[in-house]
Amino acid sequence: MCLHLVTPLRLQNNGVPLKAQTVTERALLMALVRRFALISEFHGEAAWQPDFHHLGELTGSVTGKRQLSWRDWQRYSSRQKQKMALGGVTGRWDLRGELAAFWPALWFGQWLHAGKNASFGLGRYEILAA
Repeated sequence: MCLHLVTPLRLQNNGVPLKAQTVTERALLMALVRRFALISEFHGEAAWQPDFHHLGELTGSVTGKRQLSWRDWQRYSSRQKQKMALGGVTGRWDLRGELAAFWPALWFGQWLHAGKNASFGLGRYEILAA
């Protein structure tokens, strides 16, 4: 499966943004699972209740070939009266392995986006035919 990261994807580990060299398949997949589970819980008729422990273990079987680069992006916050730096990674990410359990989160993530500042349009991706 190939993901085309259209807008900067900003994933973090302990508050530190993950760059193109340090972002992992686990970080991406678990961020998508958390986002979809939370949105389905608050806005869906029936919440998707994934087994986070099991899915975390499954991420070990997923590998990827990345063609990612860092892209800086900024916006102006009227409330804070300052510019906000909101960069992230863009490009292509080919994922291989046990992805069936992640399919709901991967599919809906195309519209829900992933990572930090998804509400501003960051983390938008498209699933491309392999």
